[in-house]
Amino acid sequence: MHQDLFEELPRVFYDGSCGLCHFFVRFTLLRMQTPFLFSPIKGKTFCNLAKAKNIETIPDSIMVYDKKQDRIYFKTEAILYILRSLGKGWKLLSYLIRCIPLCITNAGYDFIAKIRGKIFKKPKTVCPVLPESLRKFFQE
Repeated sequence: MHQDLFEELPRVFYDGSCGLCHFFVRFTLLRMQTPFLFSPIKGKTFCNLAKAKNIETIPDSIMVYDKKQDRIYFKTEAILYILRSLGKGWKLLSYLIRCIPLCITNAGYDFIAKIRGKIFKKPKTVCPVLPESLRKFFQE
């Protein structure tokens, strides 16, 4: 893939020290039909985006930046964006969840975010060694 086209891919920002976030990134990598780029929320790429988009606080959520649409998705909307891109039953699941009001799904997201440390242990390494074929999707 040409570098310019590669940079246009949607980018998933995640908490690099969160076990649930690591699980979700691995889950997405194994199922993605539309490629994504991945970057930690506390990394250089997010800092550059935060300056450009006037994001003043670091979000405590998975976030997707769609450069083509120049739009940022947070919390449930980010998860649904990713699920729609996974195809098969995941796309259908995203449409079913979308039927639930966003205020309710975001409240559920916030609840899981509060207890995620109790359910999913922090990864032993913040940056696990990836196979060569997947490294191109990750940027600091």
